[in-house]
Amino acid sequence: MKKFKAVLWTLVILFLLLVFFQNREFFSAKAALTLNLFVTDAYRTPELPTGVWFLGGMILGFLLAYFFGLVERFRSYRIIKGLKARLDSKGEGISSSGPVPPEPVVTSPSSGKETPAL
Repeated sequence: MKKFKAVLWTLVILFLLLVFFQNREFFSAKAALTLNLFVTDAYRTPELPTGVWFLGGMILGFLLAYFFGLVERFRSYRIIKGLKARLDSKGEGISSSGPVPPEPVVTSPSSGKETPAL
């Protein structure tokens, strides 16, 4: 599985590099963003290459996904911690009650089969 993942990531990176190098003109063209809230003057960002805007968007997306996943990870950690504590308390209750005696078995003389006693 490790080799498959390594090959898959290599192919993804090679594909991204191929897209970038075949579209260098687009990614190197400068562009600015404008934000107009109709309350104040429009805000205009400095002109940056389009590739920088794409890279910034990707980084922002990765960070958002990481932080939303982090909240879920903490929630899962708390649940698992509580379940482990519950399991340990149940295990202590079982072990403190002592060993369970085996059930008596009655052999029927006519059939020769063993059946648990009621």
